[in-house]
Amino acid sequence: MEAAADALATCLKAFGVDGFGFGAIWRDGDGVAGARCCARGVMESLVADYLDRRLENRDPLLRALLRGRRAALWSQYYFGSDRADGDGASAEIAALFHEHGVTAGATISLNDFGGAYRAVMSLAATRTDPACFDAEFVKHECALRAAGVIFCDVALREGLPRLEPGDLVLSNSEKLVMEGLVRGMRARDIASWLGKSEHTVRNQIASAQARLGARTKEQAIAVALRRGLIGL
Repeated sequence: MEAAADALATCLKAFGVDGFGFGAIWRDGDGVAGARCCARGVMESLVADYLDRRLENRDPLLRALLRGRRAALWSQYYFGSDRADGDGASAEIAALFHEHGVTAGATISLNDFGGAYRAVMSLAATRTDPACFDAEFVKHECALRAAGVIFCDVALREGLPRLEPGDLVLSNSEKLVMEGLVRGMRARDIASWLGKSEHTVRNQIASAQARLGARTKEQAIAVALRRGLIGL
């Protein structure tokens, strides 16, 4: 996946993109949670700071993507005093962008995994006029989305970085059934995929929930993905 990420970063450079971040977002109670799969360029440090400050939980752009938006320009959500939402998240995110020298960008919603997760790719530009970036993004959105979908397929095959074996809290069987859920599969589909009974799969899902301290399957997936225990 690292080689694919480097290749994608090189490809995006041709479109005036100085860095990209790829990961997943999901509903977390009344807010939004997110996990990074990989990042390149200016987005490496930006995404790390963004997640450390837990800004995704209040980000109006991510909320829009979860409601079904296919893509969103950052100029529409963050920049300008009229963009700040009620709790100031937009203004805080815009300030973070400026700290990293980012002047424009966009986030694309790629795949929807069973309605629980969306894979997203964020593109950032530095020293670029926002209006120029927005015009180029709209012009080339289809090509940018296609590049993101191809990379998403690679991420699905190779998965997120795993923790060291001693740190894992799920059995191999539990990880497999949870990865099936991430892909939008139902219990009977996972049973067919793994050659197990549906009853066994449901027990393993319940066991994984208990290990992760989750009340629902969705919460269990969220915890496992955030900890890097399962692949995207």
